[in-house]
Amino acid sequence: MPPRFQSLLLDIHARLLSAGTDHEEVLDGVVGLLARALGCPAAWIALADASGTLHIEAVGGTHPQLETLPGQALPHSKGLRGETLAYRCLRTGKTAQARDAVAELPITLPPGATAVLPLASGAAPHGVLGLRAAPGRSFRQGELAFLETVATHLAAVLALRARVAAADEALAHRHQAAAVFDSAMEGIFITDLNGRILAANPAACRITGYDAAEVLGATPALFKSGRHDQAFYEAFWASLRAYGCWRGEIWNRRKNGEIYPELLCVSAIHDDSGQAVRFVALLIDISEQKRIESELARKAYYDQLTGLPNRGLFEDYLAKVLARARREGSTVAVLFFDLDDFKYVNDTLGHDEGDRLIRTVAERLAACLRSEDMVARLGGDEFVVALPGIPHMHDAATVARKLLDSVCGPVALGTDEVYVSGCIGIALFPDDGDSPDLLLRCADNAMYGAKELGSNSMLFYRPEMHTRSGERFAIGSALKNALGANEFFLVYQPQFRAGAQRPVGVEALLRWRHNGEVITPDRFIPLSEEKGLIVEVGEWVLRTACTQGRLWHEQGFSDLRVAVNLSARQFRERTLVPMIYEVLEETGFPPAALEIEITESLTLSNANSAPNILGALKEMGVGIAIDDFGTGYSSLACLGRYPIDTLKIDLSFVQAIGRDPRVEAIICAIVAMAGTLGIALVAEGVETEAQRDFLLGRGCDVIQGYLVGKPMLPQEFDAHFASGLLPH
Repeated sequence: MPPRFQSLLLDIHARLLSAGTDHEEVLDGVVGLLARALGCPAAWIALADASGTLHIEAVGGTHPQLETLPGQALPHSKGLRGETLAYRCLRTGKTAQARDAVAELPITLPPGATAVLPLASGAAPHGVLGLRAAPGRSFRQGELAFLETVATHLAAVLALRARVAAADEALAHRHQAAAVFDSAMEGIFITDLNGRILAANPAACRITGYDAAEVLGATPALFKSGRHDQAFYEAFWASLRAYGCWRGEIWNRRKNGEIYPELLCVSAIHDDSGQAVRFVALLIDISEQKRIESELARKAYYDQLTGLPNRGLFEDYLAKVLARARREGSTVAVLFFDLDDFKYVNDTLGHDEGDRLIRTVAERLAACLRSEDMVARLGGDEFVVALPGIPHMHDAATVARKLLDSVCGPVALGTDEVYVSGCIGIALFPDDGDSPDLLLRCADNAMYGAKELGSNSMLFYRPEMHTRSGERFAIGSALKNALGANEFFLVYQPQFRAGAQRPVGVEALLRWRHNGEVITPDRFIPLSEEKGLIVEVGEWVLRTACTQGRLWHEQGFSDLRVAVNLSARQFRERTLVPMIYEVLEETGFPPAALEIEITESLTLSNANSAPNILGALKEMGVGIAIDDFGTGYSSLACLGRYPIDTLKIDLSFVQAIGRDPRVEAIICAIVAMAGTLGIALVAEGVETEAQRDFLLGRGCDVIQGYLVGKPMLPQEFDAHFASGLLPH
C-alpha cells in the first residue's frame, strides 16, 4: 500500500477508535478525510434500516448542498436505467462503479465517475460507502483497492461501535461487553502500563496463534520478529508515554514461527481523573494485503509469461549499473536479441506454442548469464541483456555468441520441431551512449544491422546505424501506402538458351518508385517481411507477372516461362497454394509457364510443410526452381526430397569463373549432377563472354545476366524482342 494511503488508513482508525466522540462526528470525519484525500466533491456513508432502505448517516466534500443530506433516504432507482449503484452494491455485496452516475443522491451532482463499496462485517452488507470523483477523473485501481480496505475496516469498527453502543444502552453489562470484545474481527489486547497483557480477544489469539492462557501476563515481546531494532521499540514506548498513542506497521512472529505484517494502533485508556490506567491495542493482520501488493509489484516489474524482468525494471537496473560504471570507470554492454520468424510460429502453431517457445528461449538465455547480469523481456520476441563490468568489447562478443549458440537450435512444440534462430545487436557504455534509453536504441539499431547479415548474426553498434535507423523508419512508414498508391512495378530479366535470339524465360523482379527515387529491394523487402506486408505484396507480384506473361504469350512468345520469387513469409501462408491457383485461373496464364523460385534455406526451415506445398504446386503443373543453389546447408538433401525442375547457379559462383579453380570445379559438379537427375540449369549473373563460354562449354546452356539482358520494363522487353534481336 502506498505510504499516503497507509497514513490515511491510520488516521481513519484513530478517528474510529477515539473515545468519547459522537457517532455522527466520527463518520463525518472519516468521509471528510476520504473526500479531501481523493479530491472528491462528495463522499457519503449510508446505513440500511430493517426494511433495507439506505439512509445517509454522514457526508463530506465540497458540494454546497451536502449538509441537507443526513437522514435522507437514497433513491432506489434511476428510471429506465434500473437500480442505483448503492442498492446494487447492497444487494450483491460487491463494489459498484460507473463512469457517469447522476441519480445516486437526493441532490443533483455534476456528472462524474462514482464508486459505491459495501460495508459488511458479516455475511451481508449493512450499509455502503459512496464517493463521486471530480469531473473528468476516474477512480484508479489502486484507489479502489484502498477504498475496499477502508470499507472493510470501517464496517468492522462500525459493528464494534454499534455493539458497544448497544452494551451502553443495556447499562454496559459485563457479559454484553465481553460479547462485543469476543466477536470483534480485529485483534484486541488490553495491557497494564508496563505492557503486560491483561486480556486478549479470540481474534488476537487467532492472529498470533497463542491461546489466551499463554499470552496473559506476558508482554508484547513474546511476538518480537527480530526485524526491528531497539531504537524502534524505544520510539514506540516514548510515543505512548508522551501522546498516549502509537500507530504504524510492525512485523511480529506467530507461535509457529511465521513472521507476518501487522497494522497496529495502541491507545491509552484514562480514568475519570484523566490518568492513563490501561493500554488497548487494535491489531489487523495485513499479510494478505502485503501479498497482493507483492503480486501487483511483480506484475508491474516482471514479465507475466517468462517471469523475467520487464522493460521498466531492466531500465531501473541498467541506470544503477551505469551509475556504478561511471564511478569505477568500467564498461557495460547491452545486448538486444530478437528471434527470427516468431510470427510464423504464432500464426501456424498457435499462441500457446508461441508462448512455449518464448519461455524456452528465456530459460536458455538466463542459463548463460552470471548472477550480476540481467536478462529482460521487452515483449513479443525481443529480449535485452545487461552485462556490467565487461573488460573488453571482445568479451561482449563472446557472451553474444554463447547466447546465440545456446538459444538457436531445435525446439519441440507439440508434434512439430521448430528451428530457432535470432540476431543480437550490441551497444557499449560509455562509447555508444550514457543512458538506458540511448543504449537500448543503439543496441536495437545494431540488431537490425545483424538481421541484414543473416540468421544467428551479431553486430556492434556504429554511429552510421542511427542514420539507417531513421531511413528504416521513413521507408517502413511509406511502405504501408505503397501498394495502394501504385508505387510498385515489375521489371523482367530475360533468360537465353545458347544460340537462341528470343528469350526462353524471364525472372520477375520487384521495384519501388517513391518520391521520384527507385528504392532497391534489399532496402524494402526485409521491412515488408517485418511489417507483415510481404504476403499482400507477393500476391500483387504474382498476379502482375502472370497477367504480363499471358500478354506475351498472346504476342507470340508462346514458350516463354515467367519465374516469380517466393519469400519465406509467403511460403508459410496456409493459403499459398489456393492463392496461386486462383491467380492462374483469373489471369489465364498456363501453370506450366509459371516457375516458382524458392531458396534452399526456405525448404530447410519449413521441413515439415515444404513437401506438401511443393507437391501441390507440382500437381498443379507449376515449375519449381531452387534459387541461389549451392549457398545453403542442404543442397543435396533438397534435391533428393523435393520435386525440383530447375537449379539456378548462384551469381557468386559465376563471378568466380576465371579466378578460382575450386569454384569452377563446384560448377562442373553441379552441372553433372543436374544432368544425371534430369534437372534444368540456369546460371545467374553472367556478365562476361568468358563466363558465358565456360558455362556453355560445361553443359549449362541457359544463362541470365547483364551480358544478355538487363532487367527491363514490359515496353522495353517488347521493343527489344519484337524484332527478334538480342538486346545490347
